Order: sequence, then C-alpha cells, then structure tokens
Amino acid sequence: MRRSVAGVVRTGLGQAAGFTSLPWAQQQFRRTLGMDPYPGTLNLGLDPDGFAEWQALSLQPGLAIAPERPGDCAARCYPVLASVQGQRPVTAGILLPEVPGYAPDQIEVLAAIPLRQSLRVADGDTVTLHTVPVPSLRAVLFDVDGTLVNSIAGYRLAAQRAVEPYGWSVSQEAVRAAMNFGDPFWDLVVPLESRGDLELMAKLRRDTLAHWPAILADSVLLYPETGAMLATLKAAGVRLGICTASHGESFRPLEQAGLLDLFEQVVTAKDVVHRKPDPEGLLLCLDRMGVKPAESAYIGDTVADVRASHAAGLYAVGVLTGAGDSALLSAAGAHRLLADLRYLPELLLRSGQITPSRDSVVISSGL
Repeated sequence: MRRSVAGVVRTGLGQAAGFTSLPWAQQQFRRTLGMDPYPGTLNLGLDPDGFAEWQALSLQPGLAIAPERPGDCAARCYPVLASVQGQRPVTAGILLPEVPGYAPDQIEVLAAIPLRQSLRVADGDTVTLHTVPVPSLRAVLFDVDGTLVNSIAGYRLAAQRAVEPYGWSVSQEAVRAAMNFGDPFWDLVVPLESRGDLELMAKLRRDTLAHWPAILADSVLLYPETGAMLATLKAAGVRLGICTASHGESFRPLEQAGLLDLFEQVVTAKDVVHRKPDPEGLLLCLDRMGVKPAESAYIGDTVADVRASHAAGLYAVGVLTGAGDSALLSAAGAHRLLADLRYLPELLLRSGQITPSRDSVVISSGL
C-alpha cells in the first residue's frame, strides 16, 4: 500500500550526522537502501494527519539497520521519495532509531544528497514523503552497460587508445557525463578548436570501435551472480527484456554465459530514433512484449535510465555498479537504489505474492 506522510521542516539537534557517518552504519545504508548517505538527516515535525500516516507506516517492519556491536543503536528504514510541489522528487529513506523515548511526532529523512539544498526548503516548509512499494510486475527490463556487464571502464579505455596519438585523455568524468546526461561524448574529450572537424570525429569513432574487440575479450565481464539473479527472476515467472542505448557491442559476455536467450525482447540503438532519456526504447520493448508500463520495472545505472523509466511510466531501479552514483540517481528520483543486482530478487520478490496471469505470473511486493 502506498502511503504519503507530510511534515514541516525543523532544525534538529545535529546528532544524526555522527550516526550516519559510522562506517558500519554506512555499510548498512548501502546494503539496505543502496545509498551512500550524506551526513545528517532532514528533520520533519508531524501534524495530526502526518502523525496518523506515520504511525500506520511504522507498524511495518521496514529495512533493518543492524548494529555492529551489542549496545550500538539499531534502526529501521523506510524507502521513500521526498518531494516539494513543483520540484522533481528525490530518493530518500525515513530513518527510525530504535531508542527508548524517541519522539513519535517527528521523523528523520536520510538521503545521498543534502535535502535542504536539493529540495530548496527551510524551517517551516512542508515536505511530503511517498512510499515506493514495488508494483505488481509482469516484466523487468534491463540496461546492459554498467548494469549487467562491467563495460564502462572498457569504453573509456577504447576511447583513450583512440585519442592517444593526439596527446589527449579521456577522463572518467567525461564518460560519466555522457552516459548519465547524454552530453556529446567527444565534445567532452576533444579540445574546442578541433570539435568542428567532422572527419576527425568520424575517425575517432572508427578507431574506438577498432580497439573495442580486444578490450571486450580481455576485460568486459558479467557482474558477479548476474546469471543466478536472472535465473531467480525467470523461475518466478518474470518476463525479461533488454533496452540499451548501445548497438549491442557488449553482449558477448551474456552470449557466452548462455544468458541472452533468457530475454524475450532486446531493443538497441538500431531500433529507435531517440535515445534515453527518451522513453521510446522502453515503450517499444514493452509493446513487443505486450506488457503495460505500470506492470514493469527498468533496471539501469544512469540518470538517463531513471529519467527514461519515469517518462515511460515504469518503476525505476538504479544500480550503483556503473556510471551513476547514489547522489546522481537520488537526484533523478529513482524509486529504489541497489548496491548491485544481487539484491534485485530480494527487492522484487520479498514478501511477494505470485499469482498466475494469462501468459506469465504477477509479482506483488510489499515495501
């Protein structure tokens, strides 16, 4: 059940920064929320309506933050989207310390980014927290690069070899900007005075592709336990698809592991006019599968993946193995974040009810 809790921003005691900065707590937040927390929390005071909603939500078990040693503070977390009218929601989590006497009419909100600045709020402003339960799912679509295979570093290396004769370099920041926001990649690498040389640009693209097969063979692999994760979802009756902005250059690890055949539909850049964050590819893939967006989730590693999910109406899951980090994916408003895909079956199937549908099964999850 989806719930909304509204509260008024107020200044806290400043004690949460110490807790969220503890190494063991940070590990727990990354495991449970897929989040590298920004120090501290946003404090909200609750009016009677907000208090009632929060009481109902807090009766659910939430996600346990287990202390490293007996006597350390345990806590529960509730994944939410934090929003202010007129702004894009931010991925966050309600943090409920398990301590005696904790004030029942306040809540603390944890995020990977500073919420006061990101939401542009001050004391007295209202922030609404929406829970993000996984919807009833028939299909899960995947990005490939940085999501299923570790090809991001390989792409940078191939481009680096292409520009080395010119004395230029390819930074990780350039790759991240291009993949997250769709910035023109070569404009981030080539000096300004050379960007108008179309022949040079075409040569750099050809040379990068020429270096790719050797790099693919040497260093591009499936992420650990990808096969087990896909098999678990498939066994639960989930229909699988791929939607990637590439032309399929990094599919070989999937093919070699015999996993590509698990995907019912595969949509690449060859099939669409508009690349992500445009939703064209996702909608095309779902149309071919005969599945509605509201019955689907998309799993990707970039801001463009999250934005495409929202534009298409899918449940957006951001994974921290590729070009995006928890701060970028939180600012984009991913419904949930995962440290890696080993945790995906737990997210989608935990407390789930699997019931037959006409051509597969429907998975309904709680929190």
